Amino acid sequence: MKRIVCAALVLFALMATGTSRGVAQKPLFTAADTQELLAFKLTDQGVENYYKATMAVGTWAKAHPNTKFHDDDENKDASDTTISDMVAHFSKFPQFDALMKSNGLTTRQYVDTFMILVPGLAMVDMEREGQKFKPSPIISAANVDYIRKNHDHITKLMTEMASAGGDQ
Repeated sequence: MKRIVCAALVLFALMATGTSRGVAQKPLFTAADTQELLAFKLTDQGVENYYKATMAVGTWAKAHPNTKFHDDDENKDASDTTISDMVAHFSKFPQFDALMKSNGLTTRQYVDTFMILVPGLAMVDMEREGQKFKPSPIISAANVDYIRKNHDHITKLMTEMASAGGDQ
């Protein structure tokens, strides 16, 4: 698996929950979250907006180094965090919501795109490398096909996002 995807997964886990305790004991997604993610459809415009929003967050964060979009809540299990929790969390930061809106996304669309795009890209990378993997129960066949068809472009965007993120 490519280093960028691993770094992105770790970054998202830290941003979304602040902890990784309890992940092995409970399912990571609720039934409602799973249904939402399975119904969500990646599109060229949505991926481009996700890219622009991520780059904008990186630029904003560099200009405001004392502000962070995550809590240091060590008491919350990752498996207790729903998509709605993540959206509510990020919505506590007006700057984050404004950056999403100015780049054509809602905060919910941003979270959904990330939660499909990053592990989906990892799955396709593993598939391309001939590695065995368990397909994700949150990623529809249509989204996996989209990632396969757009793999090189998505990989380029993810590499640019990681490079722009620097030491965040």
